[in-house]
This record gives sequence, structure tokens and C-alpha cells, in this order.
Amino acid sequence: MLFLEQIKKSYPKLKNIFEVGAHRGYDIPEIIKYWPEANIYAIEADPFNYEICVSKFKDNDNINVIHAAVTDKTELVTFNRFYNVETIPDEETLIGQNIQHTGQGSILKSGKGMTEIFKVKDVVQEIEVNGISLYDFCKENTIQEIDAIFMDVQGAEMQVIKGCKDMLSNVKAIILEWSSQYVMYDGETDFILIKRFLEKNNFIEIAREYQFEGISGDSLFLKQGV
Repeated sequence: MLFLEQIKKSYPKLKNIFEVGAHRGYDIPEIIKYWPEANIYAIEADPFNYEICVSKFKDNDNINVIHAAVTDKTELVTFNRFYNVETIPDEETLIGQNIQHTGQGSILKSGKGMTEIFKVKDVVQEIEVNGISLYDFCKENTIQEIDAIFMDVQGAEMQVIKGCKDMLSNVKAIILEWSSQYVMYDGETDFILIKRFLEKNNFIEIAREYQFEGISGDSLFLKQGV
């Protein structure tokens, strides 16, 4: 996972880490390596990927795997599969384009970037899942603070951020994937607007890795003055 070393230097101790859009759990061992005492909440919307995460981490007491789609409110939502992920076993996920095919599901429909760059036009399956906001989840589970959010939520980044409500004030680090101009998903918030929103809440973009220059990438934001 990108940027973990930089976060570790600024925040050597994190108590509650939210891995939002946990996919099949590939980033979790690395997160544990940096913060072995942290509580990790791995949240995954796709039921097949969720079951893989459960089987991988069932013996880790500090890893909590939750089947849900994180958004800005707590209600049932429709999760869209763009590929039949159940045809791709876990041991083949990293082969070819399988990591994209198993990880591109979203609560949003395809946007310009998905249809023109990735040539994805159809939803192969619509799945009803529980949508949750991180604020509601934390209140229901007596979690006092969110220390870090590492998200890969296929266009729903702003919903995740806004769903923190006033708990965003205690978040120290955010990693997110973004797109601009050719937004990947219908209804996705352009990265420029996400960046402005985070800056208003005392975050600074510390690092960026482009996927497509000027179109999409990954960014690290750190809270200033915590």
C-alpha cells in the first residue's frame, strides 16, 4: 500500500484504522506491520470478497471484517458489480487484470472514465447491501476516534469523508484514490472538490501517485496541528 511509511513517520501510533473497500485484504498485512497494536476495521461491500477477507483474518483478534458499503448515511444501498468476481479465485487475483476486475465494484454506476478508458458499460449484478456512515458505525460500536482512513471505494470518496461528520476532526491520515476530468463513476465528486473540502478541514495533501497523468491517482492527506 502506498504512503504507509510517510504516515508512520508522522504518526507512529494509530489506534483505530479503517480500511474502507478492503477488497480481498491484500493491504492488511502491511498495515499490521506498521501498526501491530491497532484495531483494524476492514469494510468490504462485495459479499464474495468479504468472505475471502473473513477467512484470511478470522484468527486475528484486532482485525474486524465488516460486510457493508461505507457512504454518508446508514441505509440499504445497491452495490454494482462490473465483473463476475466469483469466477476469479483468490490465488488468481493478482494475475493480469484480475485485481481490477475483482475490485472495481461500486455503489455508483459507470461514469465517463470507466466507459471510455476501461470500456466498462454494463453492470453484471446489482446487490443490496447495508450502507453505513463511519460516524454511525463508531457510535454503534463505542469507538471514540477514527485515527486513519485508507479507502479504495471506487468513486464514493466524498460520501465516506462526509459520513465521518464531526469525527473527521480527529482523523490524522487519509489515503484515497481519485479521478478528475474523466471521472470514473457516475455521481463521483471531482478530486479538486475533495481536496478543497479536506483543506478546509485542516488536511494537507502530502504525497500523490498518478495512475493516469492528470486524470486519476492516489493521494495522502495528513491532518495539520494534531
